[in-house]
Amino acid sequence: MQAPDVDVILERLRHYIPEHPQESLSSSLRALPTAAVLVGLFYCETTHSVRVLLTKRAVDMRSHGGEVAFPGGKRDDTDRDAAHTALREAEEEVGLPQTWPQVIKAMAPFVSKNLLLVTPVVAWLGNRSQLPRLTPNPREVSVIFDAPFDMFALGLHHSFMDISFRSVPFRIHFFDYPIDALSLLATSDKVDPTLTSSANIFGLTALVLIVASKVAYEHTPSFSLMPPGGLLPTQLELDGDRFVLPATHQPSSRL
Repeated sequence: MQAPDVDVILERLRHYIPEHPQESLSSSLRALPTAAVLVGLFYCETTHSVRVLLTKRAVDMRSHGGEVAFPGGKRDDTDRDAAHTALREAEEEVGLPQTWPQVIKAMAPFVSKNLLLVTPVVAWLGNRSQLPRLTPNPREVSVIFDAPFDMFALGLHHSFMDISFRSVPFRIHFFDYPIDALSLLATSDKVDPTLTSSANIFGLTALVLIVASKVAYEHTPSFSLMPPGGLLPTQLELDGDRFVLPATHQPSSRL
């Protein structure tokens, strides 16, 4: 796959129209609590590639401790929109000033395993060498690192596991990414060195990156997003804490 120019990548993301926008979600999904994450992209002059900003959550966090995640969190009542939530949380977690990112696109939402409706907000951060100093909030983040954005469309370091998720077939994607010295952006004080050697990017974070990078690079991965017969949670309805097929279900192969 030949890497397109940065401007082409951003234009593709900016103009992408998802098949399942928030307005098409079932009323049961639209009623879920909301959150937003920042998909922060930047250009690395050393590797001549677009990279994505990621974190490892503090190991003692009550929710998703030690896992790889985007900066982000639940919506506050005072947040204007999903972008406001994502930018506010990124500043709190990694010290990225809210005025720094150029917001490109609020993607269609995803459903987390804890039943949050999560909107990924794609933003451009500029060149790596000009990024502001990033500092982990030790209460929430242990490591800040980056990964190649095209890795997720190409399927590098990829594996998957098929499970039953809230009564429906679901596929969890994993990217076992080796963090090298170039990828490591910052760590909290006295962080365990083993946390800086590799990153297992999986779950909602991996799913968002597969979809976003497929759009950016116009490259369909060699693997299927869902198992045979499986649907994205946003194509389903909630019945209590179980997913069920909507009455008007029509199969689709699009992301």
